[in-house]
Amino acid sequence: MPDPPPQIAVHSLSNLKNTTDDALPAYLTSLKFTQSHRLTDVRLFLSFTAFATAAVTFILDYKFGFESQKTFTTYAVFAYFVINTALTYWIWGIEKGKVYEGTAPNGTKLSLASYTEKHNPTYCLRVHTQKPQSQDVYTFHISAPFSAWFSADSHGMGELVPGPLQKWLASEIPLIGELGADAGAKGGANVKDSGSATGATTPSQGTRAKSRKK
Repeated sequence: MPDPPPQIAVHSLSNLKNTTDDALPAYLTSLKFTQSHRLTDVRLFLSFTAFATAAVTFILDYKFGFESQKTFTTYAVFAYFVINTALTYWIWGIEKGKVYEGTAPNGTKLSLASYTEKHNPTYCLRVHTQKPQSQDVYTFHISAPFSAWFSADSHGMGELVPGPLQKWLASEIPLIGELGADAGAKGGANVKDSGSATGATTPSQGTRAKSRKK
């Protein structure tokens, strides 16, 4: 018997966003998307390198004393500063809130970046799609209230209901909708219609900004 979905405090905007973010890769993988871990791998590499630099410097300083390692420590501090600067740039300048990068079976690239606005329980996605062998990147924004796919009880606790979230994604992002329809026709769809979010606004009432081409 599968484990029940985790309960979260639905009044926490960060909990709502993080739980929704975490649900995206599993759904897209079920539609045969191939996820790219490039962004995470680079971030982990830079983080580990910074940690290793600090750890080695501390060990050498502890074992041999500061005076004998003064030159090495100077270079290490400079290297640590450079690595952390690169990490900060990578997170804010390259990742820019991206929570998913992957490729559809037909070769189309998909990138999703999520964000929320302060005190506004609305989930926003910045969507980028790029067809194979094309330099054109199509970008558009979609949004819907978290209440569309989160249940809530009288104690302010709730859980994510996958079906409404997946249906919203399929209805707002044509690439996902096409693959979801194909999977459904083949009997392999993973749109879990496991009830609805209590008192929810339906996903179809979300908004979508006009797409543009870069």
